[in-house]
Amino acid sequence: MYLLLRFIVLSAGIASSLNIPAQDSPPPSVDFQHIEKRAGSLSFRITKTRDIGYWAVNAKLGGKKRPMKLQIDDGSSHTWILRSGARLLMPPGVKSLATTASFRDAYKPLSEEFRFEYASDEWVRGHLGLVDLEVGGMTVKDMKLGFATSLRFDTGGVLSGVIGLRLKQGYRPDVPPTPKTAFLVEACKEAGYDGLFYAVDINRGGTGYLHIGDPLRNRDQPNTWHIIPAERRIAGSTLSIDLVDIKLGVANKPDYTYSKDTKVTFDLGSSHLYLPREFAQEFQSHFQPKPELSEGHLYEVDCESTTNDLDSFEFAFNDDSGRRQVIRISKEDYILKIKGTCTLAVAISETPRIELGAPFALNSKYGLDFKEAVVHLKQK
Repeated sequence: MYLLLRFIVLSAGIASSLNIPAQDSPPPSVDFQHIEKRAGSLSFRITKTRDIGYWAVNAKLGGKKRPMKLQIDDGSSHTWILRSGARLLMPPGVKSLATTASFRDAYKPLSEEFRFEYASDEWVRGHLGLVDLEVGGMTVKDMKLGFATSLRFDTGGVLSGVIGLRLKQGYRPDVPPTPKTAFLVEACKEAGYDGLFYAVDINRGGTGYLHIGDPLRNRDQPNTWHIIPAERRIAGSTLSIDLVDIKLGVANKPDYTYSKDTKVTFDLGSSHLYLPREFAQEFQSHFQPKPELSEGHLYEVDCESTTNDLDSFEFAFNDDSGRRQVIRISKEDYILKIKGTCTLAVAISETPRIELGAPFALNSKYGLDFKEAVVHLKQK
């Protein structure tokens, strides 16, 4: 009995020194500006910054920065794994979020766990111009990956902002398997919010897909993440999306170059736009719910490029009956100019507008293997 009592007293003292709440005590309800925890020589600080849901993470062990990671379970099946120095974007619309975090040093199995409540969602309504997630690096299934990327989108004033993408290993059921490693680049998690979603699948050296669509049709896909719209007035209206500055680095190679056959798919419900990419790109498109495109339409293409390797464009789409239609534009049908910048810009002109509601594709015969191109599509 004496030994048992002594063990209880020692256990209580250890828990007190580590500042770990008892199991039966509720999580603290505090308007956190920062969280500081210390366990022995381990200390870390989580700071809310700029009042838009950021939680900046910094960790030290023995007074020195270590390659630790913050693992956060947001209550769903997903677990965040962020490295020290990263910023964590908390889910929107969540007034109370019980979270467990732990740091583990690469040399010592030392961890610290805590629970807290995230008690504010005002930044979702008050800061629509900038919503992003920046992660300097992470570990996924023992693979060290690093990237820096941002997505800027504009839906004509209804929804605009910047959102960061994170990297996760995995496959999508609608992407054919390849012998190469597939990585999934995902936008911020849905967290039960009703809105459009952005998800990017990257098969290294192969094909990458950026999906924009309705999450209600994709709830059975575990790898689908969603953006944070302020309000939902997208359905039935023209959608303008501006995509800039996509950069993806692997294993400390931020300037990783994509192969020529790497593509990105823009998906608005039933509409698709395929664009080869191996560089930063700027994209703007305009869609209407009902397609007016038919096989008999002709298009005039103006192209400004740093190379003349562009032989042809191809439009492939499914008409209302489900039949696949193909429109090819040869070199004689577009104007080629030289321009010395390094951004890809593809625009579908508003007057007259090319209205596409069924899947279609825009490709060059050899891929867009130049540094700069401005393509304007006009109905003749």
